[in-house]
Amino acid sequence: TAAENRATEPRVGATDVAGVQIGVAQAPAEVQPPPIPTDCQYSVAPVELRMHWHQTGGDVSLNTTAGCRWTVDSDTPWLTVASDSQGVGSAPIRFSMSTHTEENSRAAALRVRWPTPTAGQNVWVTQEGCSYAVSVTTASFTADGGTGMVNVYGTPISTNCMVGCPWTATSQAPWIRIVSGSPGAGDDRFTYQVDPNPASQQRVGQILVQHRIVTITQAGR
Repeated sequence: TAAENRATEPRVGATDVAGVQIGVAQAPAEVQPPPIPTDCQYSVAPVELRMHWHQTGGDVSLNTTAGCRWTVDSDTPWLTVASDSQGVGSAPIRFSMSTHTEENSRAAALRVRWPTPTAGQNVWVTQEGCSYAVSVTTASFTADGGTGMVNVYGTPISTNCMVGCPWTATSQAPWIRIVSGSPGAGDDRFTYQVDPNPASQQRVGQILVQHRIVTITQAGR
């Protein structure tokens, strides 16, 4: 018979039978995970965060009793968990996200879960976007062409954000060329050049600035 091995390491021995040794190996005791406390209390702070367009991460604090388990995940692709997705005891929960320059705000939840009747806590992250405007939406040129200028306003949705929103002016016609000022950020300007029109027909082209359009009309010869 072999006595119970309560150690976490295997052990070996031998018995002698008429001068012949018979080796005996015994496995270690199975390591049992510590029991989950039955009186777990959890808290998360903050449970709502408002971020600016350029902010790409943050953290919240999860506090609980030692030994109490929890998990966390996100309900959307643009908000990701940057720290461990599960843990035991108190820990910071870090998250990351991309910049957001669309003309709206977006919101998503970090789903913190634990095995108690309350089941868990959602942490809502709202990221504000940008608003854009241009000083002119149309411009006219003679057949000889010329140079034009447009003021662009790239303003964060939040009045508390002091970082101007980025923008790029892109010509949609080969005879309209952006010559300076693009890309830009915040309130700034760009200049463009309209080439001479060799045809007798009028032509129309566009400059795209984020979601804004500047339409250029040029007369024919």
